[in-house]
Amino acid sequence: TVFSCEFWLELHLQESHNPFFRQKVKEQKLQEKMYRCLVQDCNKKFLTLKDRQQHLRDVHNFPPFFKLRSRKKKSPTKRKQEHHSNNNHPPKKIETLKMDEQMDEQQETSQGESQAISESR
Repeated sequence: TVFSCEFWLELHLQESHNPFFRQKVKEQKLQEKMYRCLVQDCNKKFLTLKDRQQHLRDVHNFPPFFKLRSRKKKSPTKRKQEHHSNNNHPPKKIETLKMDEQMDEQQETSQGESQAISESR
């Protein structure tokens, strides 16, 4: 997966590759809000990914299909099957393009919100 900004990359690394983070999430006894909002200026945290998704849609106007996390890894057998069936086709970068478009939209929305707040003061 390719991330269009360093902030999203950092969140991905923490949420997907940090064993301490994963252990805390598994324990869930702590009821600690672990998942940060994907908008860098928003400091809200959430108990679940679902809660974060809802916040992104409701507050920051993210599209309903948006997800930062990549799909679960495929089994080696499935990867081999896909590799053999797709040998003549270059890999698609649709996910990357969608993320770039969404990031641009999100930044425009955040800038518009910031400008509206500044003007109202």
